[in-house]
Amino acid sequence: MAAGRDGSGYWQEYEYDLLGNRTKLVEKDLTGNTAKDAATTSYTYGEADGSQPRTLTKVSKNYVTPAGTAVTAEAERLYELTGETKSVRPHVLCNRRQHPGPRPQLRRGGR
Repeated sequence: MAAGRDGSGYWQEYEYDLLGNRTKLVEKDLTGNTAKDAATTSYTYGEADGSQPRTLTKVSKNYVTPAGTAVTAEAERLYELTGETKSVRPHVLCNRRQHPGPRPQLRRGGR
């Protein structure tokens, strides 16, 4: 794997369950440093009662912004009895900075 001209890039690692459903996608750091992995997406299938084991019901993506904010973006999917998508309910949660940097200095008075 080679980084782009700006030094950025990632490779992808996938995990699957026994039914063949993708359960996880990790955008891995090119150097192999797991602390720098770009994002992890998890996929949930089926209803809580165990029915519809191949039906995608939730997607969750976790990543850290360049400013250091941890973000979890989720989307729950609801379906009609016919199997068509009824709605997708998005939800985003931002946590405080993971690696706090120096705080800005405030000056009082003129200049």
